[in-house]
Amino acid sequence: MAFAALRGGHQNNIRYVAGHSTVRSSSRLAEQLVQLLWDGKAQPLREQLTALSTRAGPPLETDPPNHPRKVLASNVGYFAKHQEHIDYPSYRAKGWPIGSGITESGVKLFGKRVKGTEQFWNVPGAEAILALRSKWFSEDEASTSYWLGWSSKVRAA
Repeated sequence: MAFAALRGGHQNNIRYVAGHSTVRSSSRLAEQLVQLLWDGKAQPLREQLTALSTRAGPPLETDPPNHPRKVLASNVGYFAKHQEHIDYPSYRAKGWPIGSGITESGVKLFGKRVKGTEQFWNVPGAEAILALRSKWFSEDEASTSYWLGWSSKVRAA
């Protein structure tokens, strides 16, 4: 969410607020914000977003959802609330994914299983198959442990 929010929408917001007349200058500032996030510098990032948001003024009730005032105010709130969760240099050093791609891919895999043709599910059945599917796709031996434990329970009965 964080990278997408900064990359996707802020060029127009910056042009609106800061008066950047060219796409190139607004793109440069947007990339500087992304770099601060990448480097784990949450406080300077929030300070710059707050300055841009202050310059734009408070959101108006009549502003559409994608208006720069609303987008900037929302981002300031997001980074204030999640500051401790955006330590991307540490996450990268540990080999953790920092994008949403892995989650989106997992959602597609689960969706394919439960939304196939001629498949109809009630809530308990869907929850059960999704739990099994998550064990199957996990990379922490959860599925092996589950199936080994399950087969021993069946033999004991």
